[in-house]
Formats: sequence, C-alpha cells, structure tokens
Amino acid sequence: MTDSIVTWPNGRLIADDIKLFEDGQWLNDMCILYYFDIILTNKYRNHPKWKDVILMDPSLVFAIQFEDDPEDLDQLLDGLNLSQRRCLIIPLNDNSDPSVSCGGSHWSLLVLSRLTTLQPWRFVYYDSAMGKSVPLAARGVSKKITGNDCCIKDGECSKQTNSSDCGVYVLAFAERFLEAFLYGDNLCLNDISPNYISSLRKSILMIVADL
Repeated sequence: MTDSIVTWPNGRLIADDIKLFEDGQWLNDMCILYYFDIILTNKYRNHPKWKDVILMDPSLVFAIQFEDDPEDLDQLLDGLNLSQRRCLIIPLNDNSDPSVSCGGSHWSLLVLSRLTTLQPWRFVYYDSAMGKSVPLAARGVSKKITGNDCCIKDGECSKQTNSSDCGVYVLAFAERFLEAFLYGDNLCLNDISPNYISSLRKSILMIVADL
C-alpha cells in the first residue's frame, strides 16, 4: 500500500512507514522525522528555549554528510540559523553510499549543545549498539556543521537487545536530552529498557491512529 496516510509540510507517512513503528521493525528516516516534526515539536514548541533547538531532518543530515562542495554545503546549512542555536539533535544513519538515500542498517544520535551562542559546541555521541565507537560520520557531520575539528564524547546510554530497535532508542535519547536541555533536568539515558521502547512504539501508533 502506497497511499499517503499522514502528511505535514516536511514529509509524509504511508501505510508501510506506519507499520515500522510495530515491534520488531526497523525505523526509516521518515519515521524519525515524523517523531521529531510532529510529536516532539507539538509537545515542546511553546517552551521559551524551543527557539534554541533544532531537531534535524535525517535526510538533511545525510545530505550534509556527503556534500563536499562549499557553496552547496552553505545552502544546506543556511536555513538552520546555527549562530542562534544552542542544541542540535542529529540522527545518524550508517549508510556509507551517497547514491542510496534509504540505505543503512543502524541509527545513532549525535548531540551538539552549548550554554550560550558565544561558547564553543560540546559534542556527545549516543549509540544503543554494544561495542560501537564514535564513527567517522559523526566527526564529519560535526565538522561540516561547525566548521571546526571536534572532540566527540562517547555518551553513556542504554543498549538495545535486538537488531531492530536502534531507531526507537534514538527517539527516546532525543527526547530525554531535549527535556534536560529545556528544563535543566539531570540527563539519564541508562534506564531506557526494552519494555520502555516497546511502549514508545505503541504510543506512537496510538497517536497516528488518532489523526
């Protein structure tokens, strides 16, 4: 089934996309964009610090990762208004082939944050897979966004117990970090259990069903 089910200015979910929120399924970039654009934005957009935040579109991150032309890169970054931001939440896909826009098999999260717009960025990488180190993609995207070499910290976080939940962990990590940034809460990403992830999937499906 390819009929459009849910649409919004930046994207759409078709029936096959919605099924990916079910247990055991691997999320695609449109699933992550939906959660960022619709669920998190609707939940937090009235917070006074919301203007400091960017939840980045996975397809834009992919384009930035493989864009080597300085002028084209500037065009990609131009609309982000980076000089006025203090929190960038960046989903990363392990796709290494720029000709395949829907490739890859794993999602992780890169977060850039700073106390004020005059201070340097702090880089933290969160990966729910066991034994993963900070990938070159995270370093490359960070440098292209900020224009500087960077030191990326490997952040502590819960680990997945299967091969399909990485994208949902990215959603959970993103919201936890967002809440910590907006409200000044202590950040803890070590207590996100498989049951929590399954419940998150179900809650998203309920939101989609109510539209």
